[in-house]
Amino acid sequence: MHDHWTPYFKYDDCTHALCNVHHLREFKGIIEFENQQWAKDMTELLLEAKTYSEETEYPLPRDKVQEFGQRYQTIIEEGYLANPLKAHEKNTDPVRLLNRLSKRQEEVLEFLYQVEVPFDNNLAERDVRMTKTKQKISGCFRTEKGAHCFARIRGFISTYQKQGLTIIESIETILRGNTIQFS
Repeated sequence: MHDHWTPYFKYDDCTHALCNVHHLREFKGIIEFENQQWAKDMTELLLEAKTYSEETEYPLPRDKVQEFGQRYQTIIEEGYLANPLKAHEKNTDPVRLLNRLSKRQEEVLEFLYQVEVPFDNNLAERDVRMTKTKQKISGCFRTEKGAHCFARIRGFISTYQKQGLTIIESIETILRGNTIQFS
């Protein structure tokens, strides 16, 4: 899962999914600055699909997934009608977004096809954010060993938090030489 950065698509030995929170931010800007209905409609569609995917057992019914896909295409068409392409002019932000959404519909809606695929990559970004913050504050890691230690500790903390375990108790358990079983 990623944010549409073009070089990621060079990895062709995997399934791609696109972060819809990134899309929602772009729609918000188009709504606020351009007041375009299609961006409002796409926001509603994606949030409805997210809720549906969270409340329904996988695999999701094929006809419902197709319905979301057809509505998605209709909204894209409405977006292009609201933003006609003009010869010899640079594409506007809404057109660039529409082009990406049109070309990558399957990746945008991947969360409807696979239960393992989340709606967004916020969890992954939160995991990386601590390391980037550490780099910004101290300028860098002083040694490679220090970077490895920091990553190992952050990985431990992140993993145990995701398992719903208390960090202090988990550290005490590990320091006593005991193991922790994940469910």
